Amino acid sequence: MAVSDDVAVAEKALTAFDLPQGSILHLLNLSENATYSVEEPGTGHRSILRVHRKDYHRADQ
Repeated sequence: MAVSDDVAVAEKALTAFDLPQGSILHLLNLSENATYSVEEPGTGHRSILRVHRKDYHRADQ
């Protein structure tokens, strides 16, 4: 998966987890997963979001 794909998935996850629109993603690490710091606008509250690489593990693992 390309970095741009990871960002697209991360941006979709912001909505799924009810994070405010305009939250800012900062890539922290890219390895087996893409790990982002998420900063909420206005409050500055930060959280971590990890996007697992597609097909990294088989379903039976």
